[in-house]
Amino acid sequence: MGNSILTIKDLRVEFPVETGTVKAVDGVSLELRPEEILGLVGESGCGKSVTALSILRLIPAPGRIVSGEIRWQGQNLLDLPISDMTKLRGKDIGVVFQDPLTSFNPVQKIGHQIAEVLRLHTGCKTQETRDAVINALSQVGLPDPERQYDVYPHELSGGMRQRTMIAMALICHPQLLIADEPTTALDVTIQAQILELLRIMQAQNRMSIILITHNLGIVAETATRVAVMYAGKIVETAKVRELFRKPLHPYTHGLLESIPRLNRSGSLYAIPGTLPDPLNLPNGCHFAPRCLEAMDVCRKLVPDLLPQSPEHNVACWLYK
Repeated sequence: MGNSILTIKDLRVEFPVETGTVKAVDGVSLELRPEEILGLVGESGCGKSVTALSILRLIPAPGRIVSGEIRWQGQNLLDLPISDMTKLRGKDIGVVFQDPLTSFNPVQKIGHQIAEVLRLHTGCKTQETRDAVINALSQVGLPDPERQYDVYPHELSGGMRQRTMIAMALICHPQLLIADEPTTALDVTIQAQILELLRIMQAQNRMSIILITHNLGIVAETATRVAVMYAGKIVETAKVRELFRKPLHPYTHGLLESIPRLNRSGSLYAIPGTLPDPLNLPNGCHFAPRCLEAMDVCRKLVPDLLPQSPEHNVACWLYK
């Protein structure tokens, strides 16, 4: 982990509710390397977005980070004063949220909202800021950026709003971009355009990206390395090609088998069962109740995430 710009160690995030405590993130450890695109994948509700929000310390109440470390360039973000975190957000670490329509202020023009980020972190003057924002809108492929500067979020299409959100996230040239399901609400053609835009901007700015998605097809096209998450835990990490060539965890097998293919006949494969109740997680491996290869030990003890090769780690008793 010596060359990592971001290292997460044993992160635990909980949400107390009336009937108990939801362990949304349960001992996650990850590393992110310079100029890398890391795909974080898993079913909805597995803790992907909560992990990302923890990096920026934006966990909504009553949730709280219980323990762990989040080291950004050597410093533990969980120890920083909120004033220092505010300076970090948007400047060193940018974020693209799932739904830009609800992320933008609906009564403020988009150019003014992006300009506010730039003024906050750089102190640019009015005309300099406007020119920089128009240039950023142009870079992300928005047509007629001078006119788009003065429109409201609802006046843009879904794809244009997503491009605008990317422009806002990158306006201060961050070293890390967190992209949380950036293509979920878009049609397939626009999805491809947004993913290509992220690849181009990543190469131009030489930044790292954490790409959060439930779609392994997107990971195959975009990411260099992947972490598979299930019920608050990382169950497998590998280089993308290695994961697709030789998946180890039964859950990863299931995700890959459920991808539609043109040469496949019959009904689409579905992983049996559903995600466990977060208030009543099973003992041992959380995937054991859905696993066709589960053994007695799987239902009793939690497996550690251990290396099977230099770049391939898995948390499964089949490989102990």
